[in-house]
Amino acid sequence: MKVRAVSDNPYAFWRGAREVFFDWAAAECHDWMNDKPAWMDCHGDTHLGNIGAYAAAGRLGDLGFGLVDFDDSHRLPFQIELLQGVVTLRLTARQNGVDLSPQRLEALVAELTRHYLAAARSDQPPSKMLADLDPVRDLLDEDGKYEKILDKFCGPDRRFRDLVRSKKGVLRDVLERRPQMADAVAEALAAALRRDPAAGALFRETGRDFFRRRILDVAMRCRLNSSGSQGLAKVLVLVESPLKGAEHDVVLYLKQQIPSPPQRLGLIDDPHPPAQRRQMHQAAMSRPAPYLNAWTTLDGNSYWVTIQDPWSDELSPDRFRTWEDLLVAARIWATATGATHRQGDEADRIARRLIPPLSRQLLDRSDAWLARMDEEVAALSADPRRKKLVAEAEEALRRLDPR
Repeated sequence: MKVRAVSDNPYAFWRGAREVFFDWAAAECHDWMNDKPAWMDCHGDTHLGNIGAYAAAGRLGDLGFGLVDFDDSHRLPFQIELLQGVVTLRLTARQNGVDLSPQRLEALVAELTRHYLAAARSDQPPSKMLADLDPVRDLLDEDGKYEKILDKFCGPDRRFRDLVRSKKGVLRDVLERRPQMADAVAEALAAALRRDPAAGALFRETGRDFFRRRILDVAMRCRLNSSGSQGLAKVLVLVESPLKGAEHDVVLYLKQQIPSPPQRLGLIDDPHPPAQRRQMHQAAMSRPAPYLNAWTTLDGNSYWVTIQDPWSDELSPDRFRTWEDLLVAARIWATATGATHRQGDEADRIARRLIPPLSRQLLDRSDAWLARMDEEVAALSADPRRKKLVAEAEEALRRLDPR
C-alpha cells in the first residue's frame, strides 16, 4: 500500500517519501544545516494536504486553521521548511498545468517569504489572517453534526463498518474490526489521560474501567488516500458517550508514531517517545491548540491520541488551477507555516536571514531537488518490484471491494 501510494504521481511521492528529501537536504544544504541559530521546531511535512481546519480547544465543534498532521515534526533550520513550501507550490503548478516562468517563480517566492515573515511576527491566529480567502472560509464553514462521523464509520448496530466510502462512492478506508483489543486500548486511553490533565478534563471519567465499560468496538484502519503514514498502525475506537456535555458516542483515533525522518536518518536526536514528541510540537505550534492532543503506548508502540471529528478538512492542490490561485496558495502556506514558528525570538532570527540571497537559494535548490525527485520517481516507476507490489495491493482491494 505504501508503494502504491507514493508511486501514484510526483506529488504523492513528495508527500510520502520524506527520507529521500531530508537525505538530499543534508547533503546539499550544508550552510543551512550549520546555521544553528536558524534551528527551530518545524512541522516537517508542509504540503497543502497538511494545511486545513481542525477541531480546536474549547467547545466541541470549534475550529482552528493551520498546519495539521505533525507526524514528522522535528528541530531543523527553518530554511528547509521554506524550501518545502517552494517545492510544494511548484509541484502544485506542475500538476495543474500552471505556467511558471522565471519571473513568476521569483514573484511566488517573494509572496511566500513576505507572508511567512508577517505570520511569524503576528499574534493573530492563521484563521483570522486568512479570513478573506475562499479556500479557508470554505473549510471553516463546516457546520455538520457529530453524527456524520458515526454514520460514516459505524453501522446501525454500533459497530464499525468494513468499508468506508466518500459521498461519491469512492472507497476511502478499509476497517478490520478488532474487539479483542478493547482491554489493551482501555488501558492505553486511561494512561494517556493520566499524563495530560487538560485532555482528561474533556471526559466524564478517565479510568481504565470506565473505558472498558464504554468501548463498543475497535478497528484497525487503512486510509487509502494516505501517503506518508501508510504502513503505520491506525486504531479507531468507538466509545459510548465519553465526553462531558456530549450526549452521543464518539470515535477516538490512535495513530502510531515513529521517529521523524531526520531522526531516522541520524541527522538529529530526540529523547522523547515519538508520540510525545508529536504531541508536544503540535501543542506548541498550533494556534489555537487542538481539542484533544494526547499520547500513549499500546502493545509496545507509541500512539498519538485524538478525536475523529466531522469538521476537520484539508486543502487539496486541485483547488489551485491558475496563477492567481497559486498566489493564494502561497499566502495560505506561508501564513500557516509562519504561525508555527512563533516560538520566542524566532521572528527576529528569521528576518535577519530573509534577504535576497536566500530567495535565490530557494529557487536554485528547489530546481535541484525537483530534478533529483524526478529521477527518483522515474527509478521507482521502472523498478519491477513496484509493479508487483502495486498489483498485489490492487488485487487485495478488489477482493475487499469487488465493485
